[in-house]
Amino acid sequence: MKPTVRRSSVIVGLVALLCGGSAAGTFTYAQEKHSDSASDTPHTAPGEDKESKQKSFTNAEAGQCLDWKTSSDGTVSDFQTVDCAKSHRFEVSHRENLAAYPASEFGSNAGMLSRKRQAELTDELCKQPTLSYLGGKFDPTGRFTIAPILPPQKSWADGDRTLLCGLQVTGNNGHASALTGKAADQDQSPVFKPGECVAITEKKDVNQNKQTEGDTSVDATAQVVDCNADHQYEVTDIIDLGEKFKEYPSIEDQNEYLNKRCTDSVTAFIGGDDKLYNSTLEPFWTTLTEDSWKGGSRNVNCSLIKTGDNNSLSTLKGSAKGEFTINGNPPPPQPSRAPKRGN
Repeated sequence: MKPTVRRSSVIVGLVALLCGGSAAGTFTYAQEKHSDSASDTPHTAPGEDKESKQKSFTNAEAGQCLDWKTSSDGTVSDFQTVDCAKSHRFEVSHRENLAAYPASEFGSNAGMLSRKRQAELTDELCKQPTLSYLGGKFDPTGRFTIAPILPPQKSWADGDRTLLCGLQVTGNNGHASALTGKAADQDQSPVFKPGECVAITEKKDVNQNKQTEGDTSVDATAQVVDCNADHQYEVTDIIDLGEKFKEYPSIEDQNEYLNKRCTDSVTAFIGGDDKLYNSTLEPFWTTLTEDSWKGGSRNVNCSLIKTGDNNSLSTLKGSAKGEFTINGNPPPPQPSRAPKRGN
């Protein structure tokens, strides 16, 4: 096995960037997909909008949660307000009546807003109220995205200009995932569960992607896949940095702490030091930027990875707990080594 603190921290930089890029990159898509789906489907019984006397497609107000069903083709049905303690897909943070704005694009004869315009309105009308709703605690690269819901096409044509702003977690398919509890009460870290395998779309030279604090600019996606499918890493643990650090720890301090924690984690996960050595896999971990820490995130992942000769991420297939391949081949036999002290 060859990872060192220095090499591991470089790997961490790449993966943290990829994960951060994934969260940031899905922001617009999550809005667009969700808004588009909601626009074409049945919603709750209408209620009267306070501003315009026009019947609104929903009575939902800030602090309430919404749920619906989504078919395989993206069609939404059974749109309803539910208890936030129960399974839901959207938490309302703010309600706007676009008819109160003089712009002709919201007029009685205006057509449905484009996806691009919906994304712009999210920044203009949803972002700040949602941050206030959360008490300023929002991780910009975390689990939650700020998203809008507009009326379905028929309600829009009838003059309903209700805009709901809120929070959702976007799944692999681009749809809002089910969750329970309010966002303000949850850790916002975009972590995966132990035993999950994750595929990423961007595999760049590790040495060209050293992380700097606050840098989450890499455009990539990370999603859970079956471990028998191609993937880049397998998650072994979730570590709560808040248990160790009371104030934000620098990337260097995180690396120093996680080097041992994650090495111990992957060793136990795979079944011992000998198995880890013979697997040729390497421990790595994600880290938190200061913005994420300020947003309330504390959790990071420990995982198993394999870097190639060109410092790119290798493609794994199969769980590290059993038989697996690295770029299509089983791990190469390793030379014998002296037993570790204490064995």
